[in-house]
Amino acid sequence: MVSLYSADLADVRMNWDFVETGLKTIIGKNASDFIPADIYAAIANKELFLYWLISGTDTIGFGVFSVGDTSYSKSKALYIDHGYVDPKYKMGWRDSVELDAALEDLAKEIGCARLEFNSPRMGWGRRLRKLGWQPLTVTYKRDL
Repeated sequence: MVSLYSADLADVRMNWDFVETGLKTIIGKNASDFIPADIYAAIANKELFLYWLISGTDTIGFGVFSVGDTSYSKSKALYIDHGYVDPKYKMGWRDSVELDAALEDLAKEIGCARLEFNSPRMGWGRRLRKLGWQPLTVTYKRDL
């Protein structure tokens, strides 16, 4: 059973090596323009929130989340900023379904009307559509 467990700053600090490794993996796969310290600072300032991904008694990864108003409807959305699963743990379809349910429960618990997520990794789209997610927009970027 995959579930989410809220991490406070002391948890993040105590497990920083694991979090930093995960964030560096995300940066490498997505060519992101942040550094792990940016995420730590945002968590410390309560701009972002980290939740551990738990399977049974094992911590298998983490998710970094924010909450904001959606652009037009002004309803609250739980935004999945970053997600990491330790490569030692092979996440199967059932795990994905359980994680999706845990995300939905978390969103409802904090008063959000929807979940949002984006990634430059196209494979997410196939998996998320199977879970009932629908693409909303594609974001393009050009540095100046």
